[in-house]
Amino acid sequence: MKLLFIGSFTCRRGSSYIERSLDTITPEEMEIDRVSIDDYKGSFDDSPYDFLMYNSFASELNPLKFIKENIYPADDKYHKFNRKKLLLDSHDDGTLDGFERFNDKVSPRIKYTPGYEFAKEYNVIGAIPIKIRGFHLWNGEQKKITLVFSGNKKGFFHNIREVVDDRIRPFKPYEVTIRSKGGYAEILKRTKISVACPGWGLMGSAHNEALAAKAVLFSYETVKKVKLLPFSEMVDGENCVLFNLENLEDKLSYLLANEDEIKRIAENGRKAFDEGYLPRKTAELILNYFKGE
Repeated sequence: MKLLFIGSFTCRRGSSYIERSLDTITPEEMEIDRVSIDDYKGSFDDSPYDFLMYNSFASELNPLKFIKENIYPADDKYHKFNRKKLLLDSHDDGTLDGFERFNDKVSPRIKYTPGYEFAKEYNVIGAIPIKIRGFHLWNGEQKKITLVFSGNKKGFFHNIREVVDDRIRPFKPYEVTIRSKGGYAEILKRTKISVACPGWGLMGSAHNEALAAKAVLFSYETVKKVKLLPFSEMVDGENCVLFNLENLEDKLSYLLANEDEIKRIAENGRKAFDEGYLPRKTAELILNYFKGE
């Protein structure tokens, strides 16, 4: 069996979760060739392939990244491929359709952090999480930093991050000045509580980073609308803490006053990550789909 994976730059080799998943598939299980959407659109011959997985940049509203002269011809080739296919929907917002231009709710797809309601309406056969690199994983570092809230606070279509940033100032969060991913990860692994808010979607990379670093995920409640991890569920008060703008200070005050709760929820959060972030299990889901199992 031969699979052709057509990917946009959102699926960088060796970095994204989907690429890690595909890398676990051996040639004996399935041969996989990869091609960029820019190369696929032209004279690339897809006839030798039994299966096709298709990904493009998800939002047509971004003219700098949704390159119509490349994506539309590639779409045409995708539609003409008459064997088994699978869409990879990488829209930042799991509640929105990354292939809206197809007007297709029937074709099977794997989706990044899919909304629970979205998955009922579309044929979502599996979830993909935001990627985590090895340097995010807690390895026994001492938790000496109480509270962190990092990342951009402005530039989104909402002001939630700005409001939360202002409201937690009395709790004296650690000021993160390191901008490298690895440097920030070293801080996070020494942190007890990490605040996470919506970004371009209902959640952001800070959510999985907190879980991997064994910090309490203190998250704005919109995250409950999407599937954060493919193979585990987030439960408020058990493996994360959810807040809104009405209960922010009360929930954070309670947590900060209860060290045992911090340790328990952080432990459960890391367990949820370990049980839910499994590239090989996603690979098996893909294999089973194409094999018809």
